[in-house]
Amino acid sequence: DLILTSRQKVRDRAQQLLFERHREAFPQEPVPLLYRPMDTRKENIMVTMPGRADQEELALNDVVKVPLTYAHEVLGGKWGLDWVLG
Repeated sequence: DLILTSRQKVRDRAQQLLFERHREAFPQEPVPLLYRPMDTRKENIMVTMPGRADQEELALNDVVKVPLTYAHEVLGGKWGLDWVLG
């Protein structure tokens, strides 16, 4: 599911289509998100999980599964810029 493209408009549209298909085919399945902090000092620290009040210690490239609604928020920047589709 990771879209690798240099054109943000194309990437955003492809990501939107992936979310629509996921919602249609797998409405109850969580979406995997990859923790990829740009600042390497954010590795192995306690991170608030999207959509939950608890925290987990995460390292670079850890995968967290969240409901589709929170995945939209995460990729929109509401939970910071340290997450990508996993």
